[in-house]
Amino acid sequence: AMELGGKIIKNNTGLDLLDLVIGSEGILGIVTKVTFRLYPTPKERVSLVVPYGDRHSAVDTVPDMLREGLTPLSIEYMEEDLIERACEHLGEKWPVKTRGSAYLYIIVTGNDEEEAFSQCEKIGNICQEHGALDVVIADRRREQEKILNIRSNIYTALKPDSVDILDVTVPPAEIGKLMDEIEKIGEKYETYIPAYGHVADGNVHPHIMKEDGKTPPYMESMKEEIYSKTKELGGVITGEHGIGKTRIKNLPQAVGSKYIDLMKKIRKVFDPNNILNPGTVVEDD
Repeated sequence: AMELGGKIIKNNTGLDLLDLVIGSEGILGIVTKVTFRLYPTPKERVSLVVPYGDRHSAVDTVPDMLREGLTPLSIEYMEEDLIERACEHLGEKWPVKTRGSAYLYIIVTGNDEEEAFSQCEKIGNICQEHGALDVVIADRRREQEKILNIRSNIYTALKPDSVDILDVTVPPAEIGKLMDEIEKIGEKYETYIPAYGHVADGNVHPHIMKEDGKTPPYMESMKEEIYSKTKELGGVITGEHGIGKTRIKNLPQAVGSKYIDLMKKIRKVFDPNNILNPGTVVEDD
């Protein structure tokens, strides 16, 4: 048994085994106790919904926003058809009157109303400089919850017709190019690849959809092409979800044999008998 981390704020004692174990997906050990650091909830929370006429105007706003030192709690990217699908799934109506083909959904927080709305004003100005059709402020809790619920249920609305949900991530400045490449791949296979994501992180979730209720025969090759384009743009095949058991076959395409060999050796040190979550992250020897 080992204790890593704890209540201390800073620790540079040797190698960072804590983060190694956190990111190991259960192949390096069993966690029996976790210590969290809690932060106070900001007193003010405001949502901005920003419609655009095209994808690139929306995603190109984000790097300029971050360069100005603006740090919203969240910046989400959505497209009109996915919003409509989520609204239909929930039996809801999208509360934003100005419609666009692409939207940024931005959550801003502050210690008081003045701080929150000051950030909103600066963010709104940058959005308008990039061609936003409108900047809609939702400050009433009920309206914020409704918009967030619709955004959160894009996944729920798509899931019954999806066979896989990818988690590709590129540098934030490349996210528009990645979305374009995903669309081109969809056209090549004559299918629709719905995609949405966390644009400030460069993280996109493309869905591979069923064909006549079944897994399409091109699924693996299409997935490999998405991964290949992601890698060309300086990205990785998973930003949030991890490799697990389903992405093992794609790992060599993503990181190469030396990287995989090193991970196997590290696993062997922690788990010489290979009994911890076998068949996860890397192939068993």
